Amino acid sequence: MNRYEFRIWDRDLASVRHEMERLASPSEAVESNEIYLISNATDCIAKIRDELLDIKVLLKVERRLEQWSPILKAGFPLGASAMVQMFDSLKLIPPRLTKATYEFEDFLDEAVKRGIATVRTSKLRSHFKFDRCQTEFAKVNIDAIGRETVAVESEDPEAVLAAITRIGIADRENVSYVRNIERLRTSN
Repeated sequence: MNRYEFRIWDRDLASVRHEMERLASPSEAVESNEIYLISNATDCIAKIRDELLDIKVLLKVERRLEQWSPILKAGFPLGASAMVQMFDSLKLIPPRLTKATYEFEDFLDEAVKRGIATVRTSKLRSHFKFDRCQTEFAKVNIDAIGRETVAVESEDPEAVLAAITRIGIADRENVSYVRNIERLRTSN
């Protein structure tokens, strides 16, 4: 299901979180460790969380909202066709694959050999639902750099626009995970 998303980043977003809490109760905070797969050729979001490869591609940007489409969610060992799809999504030429399936470590080796950067993150996420939107507040460590992020998403772009205005972030820059990771990597 394609969703429109608006995401902001900062060192401290407590005031935004308080506004979100005023509108809805958060879910219990969930901790996760993820590996983002970064290609200089695309803004595609490819990550590994809970032993699943999850890929979303950017379809379009409309009124500052990004519309993302999930195209793959596959567990390890990863089949060769999923490997090819991952390389295609990252706009890279797939390697000649010699195996029918790839265990996690073999997969990472192939990715790194082909110039894909792997960035480890840890997150503590809370979710909220209001105004027909899924929202998230997260404390994120990206290569040991701490940031907070707030995201609002929905299939309905009008709902996202209304929600970001309501929580006071409509004047901020919309920055995806991948673009934020790239900014942090080039600034250090």
